[in-house]
Amino acid sequence: MNLLRQRIEQEIRRHGPIPFSRYMELCLYDPELGYYSRSAEQFGRAGDFYTSSDIHAVFGRLLARQFNEMWQALDSPDRIEMVELGSGRGLFAQDALGWAENKFPDFFRALRYVLVESSQGLRARISETLKCHIASGKAELTNCYPREGSACKTSTIVFANEFFDALPVDILSAQGSLRIDAHDGRFVETWAPATPQESALLDLMRSRFDHVSAERILSGPGLVNLYNALCELAGTPAASYSADQITNPGIWNADPHTHEATAMFCAMLGTVAGNLALTLGARGGIYISGGIVPRMSAFFAQSEFRARFEAKGRLSDYVATIPTYLITRQLPVLLGAAALLRHEC
Repeated sequence: MNLLRQRIEQEIRRHGPIPFSRYMELCLYDPELGYYSRSAEQFGRAGDFYTSSDIHAVFGRLLARQFNEMWQALDSPDRIEMVELGSGRGLFAQDALGWAENKFPDFFRALRYVLVESSQGLRARISETLKCHIASGKAELTNCYPREGSACKTSTIVFANEFFDALPVDILSAQGSLRIDAHDGRFVETWAPATPQESALLDLMRSRFDHVSAERILSGPGLVNLYNALCELAGTPAASYSADQITNPGIWNADPHTHEATAMFCAMLGTVAGNLALTLGARGGIYISGGIVPRMSAFFAQSEFRARFEAKGRLSDYVATIPTYLITRQLPVLLGAAALLRHEC
């Protein structure tokens, strides 16, 4: 039997059905047996697939020109960091760095190129392809970004090519969250629903709207949608409340659905914020502002927000290290604008 298959089945036996994102992570990035961790010979014209950099250097050259223009638009800082996510074998970096060195020497002098690649086998290939640039300090190779303990104060451009289509993701539907189970020697798909109440609420909202985005719930009008839907599910008439009234503790005793809507809003915000933190790798923290949450900071601190933020299965330990902040200062955008003006003047 395939060793990776055995490893996946063992994890399912230990923990039960695993999230689709975990299944995808094991298949692609298991340190020993994942697709991108095995021999790098599956890439290129003779392999399973190839990218534009396998065909010609023109793609890297065009992007080098674009990066130079972006550097100039930033007033040509003395140092700029280019961060490439999922660097593969380093072919794009080789083309872009070579063209920048030959055609845009001022930009090249300011440039530091960071290659982010999790595959040990591919990092070995990059080390060989870019050994001169790495030895000179022009390029740096790492398996994660931002780097542990780093506080970036340098102008930075983050980009990726053929990256997000290979990023482990969760699959959600009206049935819940997709899980992978094992039965009779086969992997099978199953669904883990959210709370029954949330599932029923989302079903109701989908019957009303063509598309139910996060903003349909996690916004001022969304909180009103949430309250109205909860009332309809309970078979009680909904009052014509605004978002301010729904989050007002003085109304919660008279209309328990306002308290219920506020609590569910905080919990669902935690789920969405946690997903965002995972997608962006926001290890420096998630900052929450706006017109709703700061007005109920005490209730928010005791809500399910943080528990739902960290409830990411196998990645919960990673998310648990990401801080969350609530901005309570009024008009923080003006403080930021004033700081920017002081810096530039």
